[in-house]
Amino acid sequence: MALRINLKNTDLPALYQAADNASNQVQKQLMSLSAANSVVLISGSITALLRSNSQCLAIISAILFLVSLAITIHIKVANLQGNWYQSRALAESIKTSVWRLLMGADPYSDISKSKNLEKFQHLLKELLFENKHITKVLSDPINDSEQLTKVMLETIDASFEEKRELYLKDRIDNQRHWYSTKSGQNRKSSRNWFIGLVLVYALTILMLLIQIAKPELTLLTIDVGAVIAR
Repeated sequence: MALRINLKNTDLPALYQAADNASNQVQKQLMSLSAANSVVLISGSITALLRSNSQCLAIISAILFLVSLAITIHIKVANLQGNWYQSRALAESIKTSVWRLLMGADPYSDISKSKNLEKFQHLLKELLFENKHITKVLSDPINDSEQLTKVMLETIDASFEEKRELYLKDRIDNQRHWYSTKSGQNRKSSRNWFIGLVLVYALTILMLLIQIAKPELTLLTIDVGAVIAR
C-alpha cells in the first residue's frame, strides 16, 4: 500500500520549530564566537611576540587580548552553551511526544481523540513553562493554533498500517540515517583536528630543536605553536 502521509520537521508544532531554530542559531553563534576568539587570541600572541620595543604593537596586543576577554565573558554571561543544549533538548522532547501522540502510545492511548489532543497541548504548555528561562531565544511566534498541524491531524486519523509504515520511514529510518551521517562527520572532523594538532606539535618541536642547536636564532613559531596547540 502506498503511503499517503509524509511527516517532515516543518509539519511539527510551532513550539518545536521555535526550539529547533533557536538551537541551530545559538549553536552557530557559539561556534562563530569560539572560532573568532581563537583567531583573536592567536593574533594577540603573535603581536605580543613581535612587539619588541614597539609601543604600537604592544597596544594592539593589549586590545586583542581585551577583545578575547570580552568574547569569553559574553559567551559565559549569555549562557550560549546552556541555551543551545536546552533548546535542543526541548525540540527533541516535543518531537518524541508528537510521535507518541500520532501513534496512540502512552499517554495518548485514550479512545477519545479530543482528550489526547488536549493532553498534548497541555504537555506543550508544561514544557514551555519548564523551559521559560530560554524563552528569550525562542524568537518565533508561538500560539495554540499552530501546535496541531494538518499533517499531524491526518496522521492521527490514518489506519494502523499507514501509521506503522510512516513510523518506520520517517522515524526509525530517518533517525538511523541522521545518526549514521552525523557519526561519520564527527569521525572525519575529529581525525582532521587530530592531524592538524599533531602537525602543530611536530613543527613546534622541530623549531625548538633548531633553536637549541642554534641559540642565536629567534624563532617565534615556538610560542605561537604552543598557543595554537593549547
